[in-house]
Amino acid sequence: MTKTKQTYKRMTAMLLAACACTAQAQAQAPSPAGNVTLFGIVDLYAGKLQYAGRTSTTVMNPGALSTSRWGMMGSEDLGGGLRANFSLISLFRPDSGESGRFNGDAAWSSRSTVGLSGSFGQVNLGRMNSPLFFSLVRFDPHELGGLSPTFLHTYPGGQPLAAPEAATDSTINNGIQYATPNWGGFVGSLHVSAAEVPGRTKGRTGFNLTYAAGPVAIGIAGDSIDVPLGLGVTHQKGLMFAGSYDFTVVKVNAIHQRRTQEGVGNEYRTNTLGATIPLGANKLIFSWARTRLDATVAADATRSTYAVTYDHVLSKRTDVYVHAMVDRLTNASSGTSLVAGMRHRF
Repeated sequence: MTKTKQTYKRMTAMLLAACACTAQAQAQAPSPAGNVTLFGIVDLYAGKLQYAGRTSTTVMNPGALSTSRWGMMGSEDLGGGLRANFSLISLFRPDSGESGRFNGDAAWSSRSTVGLSGSFGQVNLGRMNSPLFFSLVRFDPHELGGLSPTFLHTYPGGQPLAAPEAATDSTINNGIQYATPNWGGFVGSLHVSAAEVPGRTKGRTGFNLTYAAGPVAIGIAGDSIDVPLGLGVTHQKGLMFAGSYDFTVVKVNAIHQRRTQEGVGNEYRTNTLGATIPLGANKLIFSWARTRLDATVAADATRSTYAVTYDHVLSKRTDVYVHAMVDRLTNASSGTSLVAGMRHRF
């Protein structure tokens, strides 16, 4: 046997032994007591969109029923019923392929948290939605989608009537949030965030409390924002009361919101009424929102928005929908919208 063949055989034997040792070590190593899940929603619609007092526009936009997003979440079993958790969720615009809800939005625009959970409930640190936002999602018939009347009257800027949360965000940075376990139908959460502004100790605080049993659910939520908000607003506070009842053939919802803005003297009062009618696996959704703005600097105004959606389910993960909307505002022409879209979950 030549020296070259002997050398080759020795190298092969060494490699096989190394592989065997590695496999044995992997078999003996403890498996991670955790998991990571990748998930998301893609929602796109096209059609005619027109707000009150605005020009009708043909659009292809994201998120009529759900904000498009993708994310990862996972947990690790620490023993004794205690778990470590993380969640990273990014919003995006599938119509253009751009990240975030708007240019300059955060990379993890919906959520970036780490925390602990157990029999005591859960505590999370980082960027996350406010308790009031979660309550609105829970009680809004349209689940606070992008063309939900409740959403249009609460969050986005650039509307015919400036929404009270236009100077803020539904998602809060630098936060600590505690969520309770279910106590006989009661669940709630408390949230506080660091101001990270010299001379201020807190930026935003909030809470929610919901009771649900059988067909009935009621809830209350509040929000207080102490950091400067821009647009002349120095402090803002909000309060929400809501309820729903499921009659099986129809589920009805009602929400009352009130927000005050110090510095500009604005007070917003928004009411939402809605109903969801199941049609087998499909459903019809009706909702109406009315906002009354009592302003110190600007003129008082009233806005009313009506919407109806037919949601047709194709599978557990895919549905298509048609959404019609009428938008009215004091001293402005009415706007009418008709769009059709598709939503897919993964």
